[in-house]
Amino acid sequence: SPQLWSIDTPKLYTVTTTVVSDGKPSDEISTKCGFRTFAFTADKGFFLNDRPLKLKGVCCHFDHAGVGVAVPDSLWEFRLRKLKEMGSNAFRCSHNPPPREFLDCCDRIGILVMDEERHFNTSPEYIRQLEWMVRRDRNHPSVFLWSLFNEQNLVETTEQGREMARRLVAVVKSLDVTRPVTAAQNHGQLDPANAAQALDVVGINYQLKDFDRIRAAYPDKPITSTEDTSQVMTRGEYVTDGARHVVASYDDRFWGDESAHHEVWKEMATRPWIAGDFVWTGFDYHGEPKPFYWPSVSSFFGCMDLCGFPKTAFYIHQASWVTDTPVLQLVPHWNWPGKQGRPIRVMAVTNADSVVLSLNGKPLGEKRVDPFEMVS
Repeated sequence: SPQLWSIDTPKLYTVTTTVVSDGKPSDEISTKCGFRTFAFTADKGFFLNDRPLKLKGVCCHFDHAGVGVAVPDSLWEFRLRKLKEMGSNAFRCSHNPPPREFLDCCDRIGILVMDEERHFNTSPEYIRQLEWMVRRDRNHPSVFLWSLFNEQNLVETTEQGREMARRLVAVVKSLDVTRPVTAAQNHGQLDPANAAQALDVVGINYQLKDFDRIRAAYPDKPITSTEDTSQVMTRGEYVTDGARHVVASYDDRFWGDESAHHEVWKEMATRPWIAGDFVWTGFDYHGEPKPFYWPSVSSFFGCMDLCGFPKTAFYIHQASWVTDTPVLQLVPHWNWPGKQGRPIRVMAVTNADSVVLSLNGKPLGEKRVDPFEMVS
């Protein structure tokens, strides 16, 4: 009767394996493990230990300010605890197998992991790499989903891609039958032949307008968003200035219909058959400084910046994802030199039922809170 591992109570046990030769121990290893059950269903999403759980995930690269990818163990824990503070319960390893120390930390503090292989390739070398990842990581209770690739545009929408996915799924199943297999596919799920047809869980990158059509095309398969949002903002800035490479932090649509954090989450939360989402991204990372170029060298996508300081996106997700603690954050700050006497747009990011805005002790107004739109 073991205590079950969960995101709230990540109970771990230790299995000690001893090799005995001629009655004497010759080698010994201790392995941390956890006991839990989980299931994906086509109609009701994801279940952990027989209880429904919406995946509130983030995608992340593995670099951090000041250290690059040489990340100390303490920084892994700092990053993961900040994500849990935001309300996140799942992490997609974008787009390569993670450090062992990272998985140890996810086991210990209770975060589910989509373990991802980058190479969509069935050559012997890449099959060997996939086998290595599964063998190394399969004892971690935090790992609940294997991912075969990310956005392989030229192959994922073809019959060749479907057969490659089928073969790679078989490789995974030969080593681990306890977890389903998905892939982060950004188009083609509605094509006559495509990789999604060979996967246990249909993974969707973006394509919000096609979610319901994809659902109709795969009525018997579980579906999750493997990547979404891609909103951009600069921490502490509230006016977009292209010349300064600055993007305002009001969560207004930037790329079109799929960029605002609160709007994307509404699409996920209101569809019970979607297992959940993985926001691009939890933290800013080096490279990909869209919509800008040099001299910017880091992304603007993170809910937190390179150092782990929260942006507006952090509080939007916290207000959407945290249900057992009151959340209230005002955007922007009150001290804005040069703006005296001018109207300033104020957002109240909260999970409360209503908010009252006061200035110097005088109420300026009260508004009901829409759980997705918040208050502006």
